[in-house]
Amino acid sequence: MKKYLAAFLAALMVLSVCIIPVGAQETENNDVNIVEAQNFDDLVAMGMEEVQYPTIMLPGINHSVYYVDNDEDGIADTDSAGSTLESGLLLMNTADLVGTILKDLVGPLLGTLAFQRDMGLTDAIYALVQEVFCYMQVDKNGEPVNNIGVYDYQTPVSLWTEDQKGWFYTMMPMQPYTSIPYESGVEGGNNTLEDMTYICTFPLLGNPMESALKLKAMVDRLAAEYGKVNLCAVSLGGTLLTAYLDIIEEEDLAKINQVIGFVAVLDGTSVIADFLAREWAITDEKMYNSFFPYLMEQLGEDATLGYLINVLIRIFPQPVLYDIISAAFEGILDTLLTTDPQFWATVPSDRYEELADRYLEEGSVLREKTDRFQEARLNLKDTLVLANEQYGVKVSTISGYNMRFDEGEYAFFGLVKSVDFVNSDAIIDVRSTSLGATAGAPHQTVEAAGLLTEDSVLTPDGLLDISTCLFPDSAFFFKGQHHEIGRNDNAVKLAALIMTGAIESVNDTELYPQVNGTRNSRRIVRPDGGYLVRAEEILANKDGKYNEQQLAAMQEAYDFAIDVIDDTICDAVATQEAEQKLFDAFVICGTETADDGESIIDKLLFKIVKKMSDALWATKGASGFFELSDFAQNAIGDIADSIGSAC
Repeated sequence: MKKYLAAFLAALMVLSVCIIPVGAQETENNDVNIVEAQNFDDLVAMGMEEVQYPTIMLPGINHSVYYVDNDEDGIADTDSAGSTLESGLLLMNTADLVGTILKDLVGPLLGTLAFQRDMGLTDAIYALVQEVFCYMQVDKNGEPVNNIGVYDYQTPVSLWTEDQKGWFYTMMPMQPYTSIPYESGVEGGNNTLEDMTYICTFPLLGNPMESALKLKAMVDRLAAEYGKVNLCAVSLGGTLLTAYLDIIEEEDLAKINQVIGFVAVLDGTSVIADFLAREWAITDEKMYNSFFPYLMEQLGEDATLGYLINVLIRIFPQPVLYDIISAAFEGILDTLLTTDPQFWATVPSDRYEELADRYLEEGSVLREKTDRFQEARLNLKDTLVLANEQYGVKVSTISGYNMRFDEGEYAFFGLVKSVDFVNSDAIIDVRSTSLGATAGAPHQTVEAAGLLTEDSVLTPDGLLDISTCLFPDSAFFFKGQHHEIGRNDNAVKLAALIMTGAIESVNDTELYPQVNGTRNSRRIVRPDGGYLVRAEEILANKDGKYNEQQLAAMQEAYDFAIDVIDDTICDAVATQEAEQKLFDAFVICGTETADDGESIIDKLLFKIVKKMSDALWATKGASGFFELSDFAQNAIGDIADSIGSAC
């Protein structure tokens, strides 16, 4: 029965992640003056190559907006409520959801509660899930059931509308790169690298090998104009990169200046493989006691809600609860996950054959599509080595590591078995994003994991062996960095330095060591209402609104934050302190309200609900409120069957 413990949250999880330089192998430094350079701006000024090539961003999940276009007019359809059918991730049918629940779910639910056995509820749940995700349905040939379009951008970001730019920078905060001055010559541009930044969007529902044709056309067009291009793959964009490199001719590699994997999924993620394999790391104790409170806290919610869920799920007997969960899981599995080639592209290569044999018929159209991508992935490393050695293509990777899959706001990823032994950025294995780094479990040294060899080159903390990376001299790591790496402005700056040619190797500058720390500076640095922007507006005091005391408090907080952000060595604690100091200064200036903490009522409610949850676990374990003996359950089951037959 444990096999059914894949909570519906686990289904949603798939759809909806030592600050000392490492002694890597010796390489020649580029022209960056590591003695005189003090910060990011200095490195750009001293090391940026005179000739810049266009950079094509290969975006991650949720970065490409797809839409339903069954009218085939290039315009997104609308549902019965008038809502536009478009999304970057989950496109759900919610217009008629309430009516569907009332019509198809209430009866089986009430019957199940009354008789404490499944009275058609699991079948209703399965059908409901398929109805909710009907717009995302993919058929047995790997083709979307609906006509799917994707919003396309053929011009540089500088020529987009302000709304389009707002979306782009919200998804990918690349301003440290795009704001760098550069005489691009783009008509109507702004003479920054924004003139040289492009994005190749691709649908979540589709075949990466087909999506790669679009990227090929863009590369060919820009290379014809500029000579070469940079390819920066972000997260899921790693699948597009993999497919593209396998559909082109060898001579096309000369059109690429450099390839950058920015937490890119270059060899799948264990999360998807475990999900398809139904391999879970959840126990009765985790389901009924600890998981939901932890999940709510990681989502930034009150743990009270988690303990309340612990109580409420007991309205069902344990077998029924697990069957409901399984039905929801199967609904998404059959609708999308086992039929979409794009999702199959995120299954690690060493687990593909087993899972493909399990779900895909040999010789089927879908199997041919997924096998084709598997071939591309198995060729990836050889292709990259060829590109580097024969065509001078620079290859770099930026990865987060030393996180479990249940850390961060995607804590429900912790349901998969790999949570206990895969070192990741909470979404993708570090082995995948770094092109081969060796690691044990999170917080476990390579030596303790029994993976140490005589050729190992370890990070100072001993958690990674970077000698097994395909390009160890250009593999950069941020310890404790979540997959949402755009929140770390310093990691984005590193990517910018690589794209401009200011940094080519981990040995080029001490300011950006091979192994750095982590920080979440998004709230501080974002240009659209970030703390620094707001502080600068207050310090300008154009209307004379603020007094000397307020301005002094703000100046002190602002100076501290600037020092933290300018430091190229990430410090998560200092970053949090800088954010708090700025917030406190806003409170002094009257633009924010101090958080008074939890009310007495909230605290009391938390204690009551937690005590209820703890008491139920202690007395009933993993069982429902009304769970009866086997004899009683069988008797009630006979009665229910009789009623069902009569009806």
